[in-house]
Amino acid sequence: MTPAALVKIVILALVVFAVLAYWKKFPPMWKALKVFYGEVAFEMTKVAWPSRQEIVNSTILVGISTLILTAMISVVDYVLMKAIGLIF
Repeated sequence: MTPAALVKIVILALVVFAVLAYWKKFPPMWKALKVFYGEVAFEMTKVAWPSRQEIVNSTILVGISTLILTAMISVVDYVLMKAIGLIF
């Protein structure tokens, strides 16, 4: 057994020991987490999820908008670059 493997086993044993030593303090936390995730699951049932077609249309719209904005910024950048070149 290599020293690295032995170190990993010792660390794992210490973690397990720490969890077992403080196990009685954990149940309130686990109960609170269970309640929280139950409420999250309930709220997720209220979400109005978009259809596949709406997602595709939105993605296409964002892509086209990005391309148009990129072209506009490129044109403005080129014009300003030429204008500053003429000034200096």
